[in-house]
Amino acid sequence: MANSPEITISYNLSACGATIYERKLTISSRSIEKHCNAINKLFEKNNNNKVNSLKYMGIKLCNTLLPEEIQTRLKDSKAEHLRLELDSSLIHIPWELININDELIGDRFSIGRKIITDCEVTERKSTACETQSLNTWIITQSLEYLNEATKEGFWLCDKINKLKANSPEINCSHDSDVIVSDIIERIIQFDILHFAGHSDIKSHKPEERGWKLGNTEFFTANDVNELPSDTKLPSLIVSNACDSAITNQWEWQHENPKNPSTLPAAFIHSGVHHFIGTIWKIHDNSGILFTQSFYQQLFSGVPIGLALKHTRKEMLNKGAGICRSSYILYGDPKICYMKDKKPCLYLPEQKASHENDLTLTIKVEKIIEFRGPFQKIKEFFENHPLQQLLFSSLIVSILLLCAVIYAVSLKPQDIRSSNNVSSKDNCLERYKYIEAQIDSKLLEISKLRKDHPVTHIKMISTNDSWTSSPLYVAVVLSSEITCSFSDLTETIAVSIEKEILNKLWFPLIDRMKHVNLLDLVNGVYQSYLLGYPVGNFHAPDMRIRVELKQLKEGYIVQIRAIKITGEVVITFQKSYDDSISIASQVKPLSQELIQFLKRTYPLQGKILRLTDTHVTLNIGKNYKLKENEKFQTCFDNIVMTVSATSEYTSSFRILEENKQAVQNMKEEVCLYKLY
Repeated sequence: MANSPEITISYNLSACGATIYERKLTISSRSIEKHCNAINKLFEKNNNNKVNSLKYMGIKLCNTLLPEEIQTRLKDSKAEHLRLELDSSLIHIPWELININDELIGDRFSIGRKIITDCEVTERKSTACETQSLNTWIITQSLEYLNEATKEGFWLCDKINKLKANSPEINCSHDSDVIVSDIIERIIQFDILHFAGHSDIKSHKPEERGWKLGNTEFFTANDVNELPSDTKLPSLIVSNACDSAITNQWEWQHENPKNPSTLPAAFIHSGVHHFIGTIWKIHDNSGILFTQSFYQQLFSGVPIGLALKHTRKEMLNKGAGICRSSYILYGDPKICYMKDKKPCLYLPEQKASHENDLTLTIKVEKIIEFRGPFQKIKEFFENHPLQQLLFSSLIVSILLLCAVIYAVSLKPQDIRSSNNVSSKDNCLERYKYIEAQIDSKLLEISKLRKDHPVTHIKMISTNDSWTSSPLYVAVVLSSEITCSFSDLTETIAVSIEKEILNKLWFPLIDRMKHVNLLDLVNGVYQSYLLGYPVGNFHAPDMRIRVELKQLKEGYIVQIRAIKITGEVVITFQKSYDDSISIASQVKPLSQELIQFLKRTYPLQGKILRLTDTHVTLNIGKNYKLKENEKFQTCFDNIVMTVSATSEYTSSFRILEENKQAVQNMKEEVCLYKLY
């Protein structure tokens, strides 16, 4: 949406309490939600075999959310553990699925989340080997209601009972028909509580937002909130149910901070050390696969974060597919629950060779709402009609008085010259009007494409959900830059276009003035209205917009990627230094932007024909591929060059050293351009 806000996020990567790198990034909230929704749909459809699709979405998520320097630091780090300290408004984002160097960080690191909040959280300290016993309570729904959950409970209790031979302090209780009052009464007796069943964390009814019990009751956050403050709760809560770790952006409201409305929030707020749950649906036997692997890892003595990391990998090997990525951990990932086969809640000593854990703190600095000054004034006066009347009368009186004084004071020659406003002001006014017309027409074109897809398909060679559509890009300079730096605008535009041509596959719309771009957009718009094929004329699907903006603290140079709908994909900016050429200040920003676009919008196609030496894709000549251009596959690094293009296909020649890897190529391929 054109009016979606932008969010400025600060990042701080640290080790041993010392900052390694920090950065701020402005991102479109619409872009974040789009990637999160796409991942959610993948889980909703029970596509357990879509591991590569999840990796690809993880790449998009990575390049949207993480500055490139932090990506590099995480990629090169030797640390085992990563602690994510997240602003409360960012916890619904699946950070664990970020893909760096073809590996999800949830597979690369032992990850635990901590929520940054103003609310007071009950602290429960862990001292070395403080646990005298390890009592586990397994709650499942009744046998006739959920057979898989009951099997899971029996298996876990059997596993714990076998451990008793070496550690008599380990005990297990299994119940399948508990009610809310049972949990409230007995929860203080246990160190681990494992729930297997159904949950409804997303329900709009607070009384149904929690674990569904056998008698149709729900155990909710309110039940946890109402426990006495000195109640001893389990150290670990495992909620093996669909969507059980969703917190609705951590609903700790300022007016009622001690009453979180979801179970994960309530348990963590009440001092539980660790909460493990899922942020999406889990299917088939994924739940019992998780239980079997996780507790074997945890009871072997490894830290809880590593236990979850190893579990995800083992679930993948056993066919759980993408469901294994649904499990997340709140709490310190370095804590252990066993030592020398005996219960022991403790923090292992850190490795001396290098920093063994990293902390990535991610906060929202500010939200930039797209509300202009006139809209704000309008909203104020709509709520204050009397002030509106008085203010309007005052403004009219002042304007009349100023007009009389100005007319009386001017000499004849002054009156003539007053009709000639400064050339810069004329320039700004004219270009801003044209920019508004372009924005409006592009939005209309995007609506026509959606409403009349047949017209749009005449322009492209395929319309399947995987293959990239041609993404026509135009470099546009704001009116402020055009009017203030007319002698440098050519240099700025050429340098950015050169980056696009060398490093991206996107077809480029030739550089043109504002009025020519408006003519082009109007021509495409008329073609859509009349139902004609668009032919060789294309409106820009994305604009690389270079701007000079004035803030309270001064000017900033800003580069934004803007879709045809007006949605801002991402923003890069820096303070403007008037002692340095603006062209030199634009260059590093454009390079960062190009790297982001390369990773976020790779060239995707379906394989039509595959031999030892060539691969043919369903990508036609309107993608503007050139012979001998080099591309590399996103996941297995196979290098190939363009050998020929036709109306609807392109042929790529496989380099000699990559021929063996070609045998493993799938029907869908994702490519980065090499340069």
